Amino acid sequence: MSVKLIVASNCGFCVGVKNAVGLVEKALSEHPNELVYSLGMFIHNEKEIARLVKKGLCVVDSIEDIPDKALVLLPSHGTPPELRKRCDEKRLRIIDLICVYVRRLQEIVVNLHKEGFSVVMVGDKEHPEVLAVKSLVPELIVVDKESVLNDNLSFNFVNYGVVSQTTQSVQLYKAAVEKLISGSFPSKEVRIFNTICRDVVERQREVVELAKHSDVLLVIGGKKSANTKRLYEIGKQYTQAYHLSSPEELTCDMLGGDRIGLISGTSTPDWLVKAFEKRVNELIGK
Repeated sequence: MSVKLIVASNCGFCVGVKNAVGLVEKALSEHPNELVYSLGMFIHNEKEIARLVKKGLCVVDSIEDIPDKALVLLPSHGTPPELRKRCDEKRLRIIDLICVYVRRLQEIVVNLHKEGFSVVMVGDKEHPEVLAVKSLVPELIVVDKESVLNDNLSFNFVNYGVVSQTTQSVQLYKAAVEKLISGSFPSKEVRIFNTICRDVVERQREVVELAKHSDVLLVIGGKKSANTKRLYEIGKQYTQAYHLSSPEELTCDMLGGDRIGLISGTSTPDWLVKAFEKRVNELIGK
């Protein structure tokens, strides 16, 4: 029986990342004679960032590395207010690439706080998206994976809201919600918001089915991409899985079996998915 490559229907950029990259491409083409700065990686895919660097993008780690009045991109995962203030002080020209789902999450958290609700967020404590939300509401309590799995998550709140990092595991968020609301009624008011990106949810659903029907699963995306890591963690529960960021990482000994599944994170470009497809076909002799 010949080896079959099965590519997920949900691959390549999500809508938010596609829009962000489009804005960056536009900025680079409209300002060919000046540097366009990115304050860190505006999306978590090293290969796509490297492609844009070749076209003139300048990635810096600190706002102090950006000259006054320069053109700067703010990342898709959100920007803390103090950093925006510093941008204003340096009179930088801003292109805000914040994802619509991240913006909605921030609005929900701020509104809950204004209404007197304590807010619990399920997410990775050091992720830039979580840090940006926490900068808006410092009292925010972040619950990570280990807390969800090991603690009873009992908080002394009268009223509280529950939200999630937009790239969080749906399964983990549901588990956290169940723990948080158990024993809360009728003495407490609890507001629960599904703030996980729709595209992330769809890919998490698809990776389960893909993994179940594959001998090997290839999860394609940046090493710092939270949603790609989540797909890998889900997929490896059902089959042999690999998280790969470059086609050169893929070797023959990874491709055992007759069915090879391939899925990508939301910040993985189509051209990189195609490069992986080509690499797989070369290794299996097609």
